[in-house]
This record gives sequence, structure tokens and C-alpha cells, in this order.
Amino acid sequence: MLSQEHDGYWLYRLDRIIDILAKSAGQQLNYADRFSLQDHRHQTYLLDSGQLTRISFIYRYYPQTALDYFPGSHVIKSNSDGSCVIVAYVKVDGAMLWLLSQGAGLQVISPPLLVNRMRDALTAARDQYLD
Repeated sequence: MLSQEHDGYWLYRLDRIIDILAKSAGQQLNYADRFSLQDHRHQTYLLDSGQLTRISFIYRYYPQTALDYFPGSHVIKSNSDGSCVIVAYVKVDGAMLWLLSQGAGLQVISPPLLVNRMRDALTAARDQYLD
């Protein structure tokens, strides 16, 4: 939905809307520049924040699971150990939620900034359980 308050398009959950305070006639959209819910869905996972980034990761579980979470992603290599390398374009902050949830079954290999963020987050999680 176009939000004047936030100066752009925002994704709202219909089950959280309580009242519609006002409505007005829409405007004709330029389809070349319009917001695409399909593109938005392909690039975000739970959070629409962070830069749109090309990521690569090794996935050791059933590949279709990762491909389902990141529509538009694809396998670029199958490894002899049964794992595969997947490439996706994602908004990093939301993607990290899912990437972290995969534990040892996933290893981010690029970009280096995301590798470091994953390492720091996993180290902090591990450190909570050390005496």
C-alpha cells in the first residue's frame, strides 16, 4: 500500500488492520516504476530491511527448502557430499533470520560482510551457553 506517512510503499498484514480511517481514489500507475509485490516477496523473508544483496551459501539439507524460502534463488553447483551452492538476491536483515535458523546445515560463503555477520551472531549465541 502506498503510505504518505512513510513516503513509499509498505507491506501491511490484513489480519492486523483494525480500521480504515480514510480512503481516496487511486492514481494511474506507471507499470515500469510501480511497486511489485512479487519482487518484494522474492527479496524479503520476514523483514523488509537491509540492502538488496546477492548472497551465496552452501546448503546441506533438501535444496527445495531453501529455494522455497528465497523465490528466484537457484542452485549453481551440486557438491559430492550431497550439499549444494545456492545463489539468491535478498534483503539481508530478514534473510539472516532464516539463514541462522538452519544451524550447521548452512554456510554463507559470500558476500564477506554477511559471512562476518553470521559468524558474529552464531558466536554470540554459542557464548550464551559457555560457563
